[in-house]
Order: sequence, then C-alpha cells, then structure tokens
Amino acid sequence: CSPSSSCTASAAAMPFLQVRPLGQLRARHTSHRWVGFGGFALTAVFCMSLLRERLDIREDHEPRWWCIGSRQLGFVSASPPALRSLRAAAPRHASATATRESTKVDARLQKLQQLAADGAAAEAEDFVYAMIDEGLKVGAEHYSALIDACAPSADLDRAERWLFRMQQLKVQPDRSTYNALLKVAAEAKQVEFATSWLQEMQQAGIEADVHSFRLILHAVRQSGKIDQMEPTFEYYMGAGLQPDLGCLNEVIGAYADVRDVAKVDEWLAIAELNLGLSPDVGTYNAVLGGHAAVGDMESAERIVERIVEQGIRPDLTTYRLLIGDGLGSRDFQTVNRWSKELEKSGLEMDGPTFESVIGAWSGVGDAEAAENWFAKMVDENLQTASALAIVADALVLGGGGEGAESAQEWVDQCRASGMKLTPGVYASLASADVFAGDFEQVEARLQQMESDGLEMDEDALSALLLAYANAEPQQSELAEQMFKQQLLGGMMQATRKVLEALRAAVGGQRCLDLRRELSLAQEFEPGKFERTVGNKPLSRASTSKRRWKQFRAEDVEPELKWE
Repeated sequence: CSPSSSCTASAAAMPFLQVRPLGQLRARHTSHRWVGFGGFALTAVFCMSLLRERLDIREDHEPRWWCIGSRQLGFVSASPPALRSLRAAAPRHASATATRESTKVDARLQKLQQLAADGAAAEAEDFVYAMIDEGLKVGAEHYSALIDACAPSADLDRAERWLFRMQQLKVQPDRSTYNALLKVAAEAKQVEFATSWLQEMQQAGIEADVHSFRLILHAVRQSGKIDQMEPTFEYYMGAGLQPDLGCLNEVIGAYADVRDVAKVDEWLAIAELNLGLSPDVGTYNAVLGGHAAVGDMESAERIVERIVEQGIRPDLTTYRLLIGDGLGSRDFQTVNRWSKELEKSGLEMDGPTFESVIGAWSGVGDAEAAENWFAKMVDENLQTASALAIVADALVLGGGGEGAESAQEWVDQCRASGMKLTPGVYASLASADVFAGDFEQVEARLQQMESDGLEMDEDALSALLLAYANAEPQQSELAEQMFKQQLLGGMMQATRKVLEALRAAVGGQRCLDLRRELSLAQEFEPGKFERTVGNKPLSRASTSKRRWKQFRAEDVEPELKWE
C-alpha cells in the first residue's frame, strides 16, 4: 500500500523523517520494523502536543492516538537520535508559540494605549471587537485602555457600556479601569459620576491611589464647582490619601481659573509650609496664570524671578502666560520683552506657543510682528489654520490694501501646501468688510466658503451678524433671520460669541426674547467684545476663538442681567 497523505505531510515538514511504502520496509532488515511503528506513534504525540496547546488539554488527559491500526497508514522510519530530537522539540515549540502569543497581545495593548492617547474611542472599540473575534484574551488592561480613549470626547455612555460588558464577561475591573472612568467623568465635568465610581472602586476592595485623588480634584475643577474644592481635598486627606504636586496644581489651577488670586497665593503657601511639597514649574505656572488673568503682570513677573532663583527653568507655558494670546490685557512693552526672552531661552517652539505669540502681537495692533512670527512658524512647518486666521485678520484690519493682499497670499500659500482651511480663515479675510458693515461682501465671502465645501460655524456666523450690526441702516431683520435659520436647522449652537454678535445686531431686549423663544439657556455676560475701532466691533477670527474687545455702540441698550 502507499503512504497516507497525512504521513506524507508530516514527513515533508520534518526532513529527518522519510516515508516509505510498506513493501519497501519489509525488504529492509526486520530490526527496523519497530522503528516504523514508534516513529508513527511519536508523530502522533507531537501532533497532540500542538492540539493540547491550542485546546488547553491537561496533562492527565494524555491521548492515545497511536492505538489506531497502523496497517492502513504506512510507516514512518526514523533513526533513534531523530526520534529523541523530535520528542524534545515539542515542549520547545509550545514555549515559543506561547511567547509569540504573549508578544502579540502586548503589541495589541500598546496599540490600544496609543489610540487612547489619540482620543480615538471608536477605533479603540473596533480594535477590541477584533481581538474578541480572533479569540484572543481581552484583559482588564485592554478594557481600561478602551475606557481611557473615551476621556478626550467625554463619552460617558461608551465608558459605562464597556464597564458593564467587561463585568458581564467576568473580567474584574482593576485600579486602572476605575481611574480611566474617573478621567472620563472629569472631562465630562461630572463630579457626581466620579465620586460614585470612586466609591464603587473602594467597595470592590481596590485601594485608591494618589492618581485617583488627583482625578477627583480635576473633576471638581472642570465642573466649576470651586466651593467643593477645599472640602473634597480635606475629605480625601482624612481618608489617608497623601496629595502630590499634581493634586496641588489642580487646586491652585481651579482658583486661578476663577481669578481668585488670594486663594492661589494661599494654596502655594500651604504646599510649601504645611504639606512640605516643593513647587515645580507646573505649580508656579498655575500661580502665574492666576495673576496674569487679572492683569497683575507685576506679580506675574515676580513669580518668574522666583522660579529662576530656585534654579527652575521656565517652560513654554510660562512664556505663553506672560506674553498672552491677544485675549487678555497685555501692552506692547510686555509682549515685546517676553517675546525676546522666549527667543533667547533656546526652547524648542511648538504650534500653540507660535499661535499665542502671533495672537499677542495682533492684540497690540502690530500686524507686521504677527506676520514675522507666522513666517517663523511656517519655516518650522508648524503652521495651523488657527494661526493663519489670526495673522490674516491682523493684516486685513491693520495693513490696509497691502495687508489684505499679504493675507490672501498667505492663505493661497497654505492652501497650496495642503492645509485644510477653516471658516475662521474666510471670516478673517472678510474682517474689513465686517467692520465697514458691507454685509453683502461678507455674504459673498461666506458663499464662496460653502462652495469650497465648508459649512458655517460660530466664527463665520458671528462675523456675518456683526456685519449686519455695523451696516447703515442696521440690518436687524436679516441678523434675526440668519440666527434662527442656523439654530433651528440644528447647524449651530448659541455660544457666547454668537449671542454677543446677535445682541449687537438686534439689541439687548430682542436678543433676550429670542433666547427665550428658542429655549436657549446659554449664560454669558453681554457687551464684552475685546477689540474696537470707534464704537464698532471688530472680528478677530480663529478656528476656535475670536478676540473681541470692549464694545458698546451708542444706540445699544445698557447691559442686562442675563438669566
């Protein structure tokens, strides 16, 4: 009879084995017959070692496949040394396979952690589904990374859904899982959720760590419930959690956010004197930011001197806080001095710092300096649409006809380099028309934007509403119609910026009536534009923010106390 296909395949995979028909074996010395049967048996044992690895068969269930009648299969002949080598190779193969599987799982965990760092929650979810489909073991660390990916988008629903799924699959959440949930709750500004998950964590017998403490404080800060900050800090210290600098930075930063500089200075002293913590550059930046926010640049500069005296090197955040970004109150001398200090520092610039400096120079009305810094940004290949919008706005408003031409050239150059333009860029190019009240030109510019495939956002809508406000006669009806069209169509949210522009166009009382009519609960302080020429509001466009200065038209009603 001829050899079976299974034996032939085994022999082909192992060159030291040779398959022969039964007649050829009988022609050889009879002492070799036992070798044929033993070789087949050993081949079966080798195959079973592979199956045992795949199916997790225990050693006490040793299979006996060699009991199958061998006459129908042919024989495998091998020398005794080859048999010993084959028998020894089985455990080595199993160990190598396990190592490869472990490496594969670790690589998948790294991939999930990278997706979490990028905030790609949907992609991370698909990746975990793919692991489950492949039959791979998905552990608590994988689920934790997936939940962590939900933080940048503050996706509480997705995070809770995956917590439920892992529990139903009998995967026990660990500390990293709960800390990821705390992070999502903090970004969603939901202190109650964060507190609830921390309690669930403790009830499960998992001890909270200082990172958990920091995330709870971050949740309080993000929610704006500053009155809960000190009681929360006291409670968790009483529970035995020792704060670190990260916790202190959250507390100081929370008070800096609301411009309570007295509390900022008090907690800096608490850190040094009561808690024995040595502030780092992050702590001092939080303190500096509080003083800079209220325009106390003298105190802010003293903080910088203190940083240098302690041998701490100021970082990019330090310089950004000192220079400003065009939103706060900085004079020409301050912007000029700290811009030069930034250049001399030798720090490697990044996109946010370039954008901040460009905004600061634009805020003090120096379009040339703003353009020079944008040129440096382009040289470093760090240009962004947001920075382009700022410099274009400065050139259009401050450079006359030549400035408008320069702005258009920069836009064309950036578009040619592959940059995706934003509505803020188009609004910046229309800044002069917005100020002049030439609403038809602004409408034409925005129509061009839509024909280029972009939809109107708050920057573009605010620019158009201000053009209606500055028109002579004022186009209140058009402003109201455009506002309703964008909001009722679900295309826009009534942000502070949009509502302030609407108020300039239709008046304070009508703006309030529209808010009530459309059930808009957005709170804001009216009348706080940040840039003016005469009594007309100016556009300072950006993809994420415009810069307005104080504005009160002569015929605008006094400020109202908004609901």
